[in-house]
Amino acid sequence: MCLQSVLQAQIADTCTILADVPNVGGPPQVFMTEVSKKVGRPIAFKGDAVDGTGTAAASSSGATVTEGLETVEQMQNPVFQAHKAGFTVGTHVVMKESEEAMVWIVKRYDGANVVLLKQDKGFDTGTPEVVDASMLLDKWKLYKGTVTIPLQGWDFDETPHSPLDSEIWKYECVKGAIQLGVRQTFKAMYPVTKDIQMFVRPNIVKVKSKWEAGELVVAPATYKIDRKETTGAIACGRFDIGGKDLTTLYLAPTFTPPVNAKGEANKLPWVSVFWHIPGTDKGRKGNMALKVALQQIGDVSVKVPVLVNTKVVDAGAELCWDKSSAKGVIGIRTHVDNGECQKCFKRRKLV
Repeated sequence: MCLQSVLQAQIADTCTILADVPNVGGPPQVFMTEVSKKVGRPIAFKGDAVDGTGTAAASSSGATVTEGLETVEQMQNPVFQAHKAGFTVGTHVVMKESEEAMVWIVKRYDGANVVLLKQDKGFDTGTPEVVDASMLLDKWKLYKGTVTIPLQGWDFDETPHSPLDSEIWKYECVKGAIQLGVRQTFKAMYPVTKDIQMFVRPNIVKVKSKWEAGELVVAPATYKIDRKETTGAIACGRFDIGGKDLTTLYLAPTFTPPVNAKGEANKLPWVSVFWHIPGTDKGRKGNMALKVALQQIGDVSVKVPVLVNTKVVDAGAELCWDKSSAKGVIGIRTHVDNGECQKCFKRRKLV
């Protein structure tokens, strides 16, 4: 074998190794073309298509930015170079030597031309500026600052996203109205607490003096309002909190004694007589019955449940009520007259 044949064989082996290397950098394309001529067959980096001359085939558009080596055609293609430099559609640019700090946007590529439009708070203004792609890199630069644009996704007529339509806010407003209604009722009926005695183990509530039927009215106090009917909860009405149907909301029991089971003072005691009054044994009605006190808070009607004595209770009598009656509280038509209650409290010198 002659020396020339040996060298050609070594070159061929070297190029075979190069051919298996991914096209992420290396000898320029012209080198591969020369090697192809010497070896007598096309040589290219792995992943490159080659033509009959051993030259890697260029992109059909000439403007697609790819990793690795550039072809001569890509080097000479101003559109390709503009994309490579970051001048893509939607990019904001400014003139290099302009005293006016005007921001433009790349709207589109039209052949070898680039169409630019002035921007004013995200809106296109003025007449389009058509720039030859070959001049883009010389006269323009990418804008690195912050561009003011309209609030995305908001339109007063089509998509206002008004808080007035928020189900969360409606729910919170309704809960606020219920809280006010419950508080006003509790405050009005609170004087009866002066005539109450409470015991635990088991829970017992007694009156100190005699009360005629309908005079003793006990209202609840709670800050817990739930959508679900939990144990001991009582409905206070049906409300519009968003959605197709009205939603029943419930007052949940709230009672924290001043002293806990260990004899230690509770940090946040909450004594509400209403929740301490026990239920009756099965089959017994009790001496207290569930009624409602109506409270109108804005456009929200609240049915505050209250307990009223249905018969005379003597001094020392234990209060109790049929808790199963709470299921029909929304349908109760007997309402407590706050005015009559206040007259009774004054007569008894509770206020």
